[in-house]
Amino acid sequence: MAGRGMKTDHELVAQIRAGDQRAFVELIDRYKARIYHTSLRILGHREDAEEASQDTFVRAYRGLENFREDATFSTWIYRICVNACLNKLES
Repeated sequence: MAGRGMKTDHELVAQIRAGDQRAFVELIDRYKARIYHTSLRILGHREDAEEASQDTFVRAYRGLENFREDATFSTWIYRICVNACLNKLES
């Protein structure tokens, strides 16, 4: 998702892989509200949703090398979010 003058998710991922940490902050800003609301819908509690959201971004950052360029970043990070929520429900 990129508007006029905004970088695409794939461009930001390429910048992160090249060492630009500011690009990851931009991705967080782009997705934080949607990830939080998805987590809240699944978990039902604000504190749990906040923890799952943070876990989602940590996992995404650590796993960025495994992100396939033929996939959409939004689908990939939402899957990480759902998995983080499911792990939280199991614990």
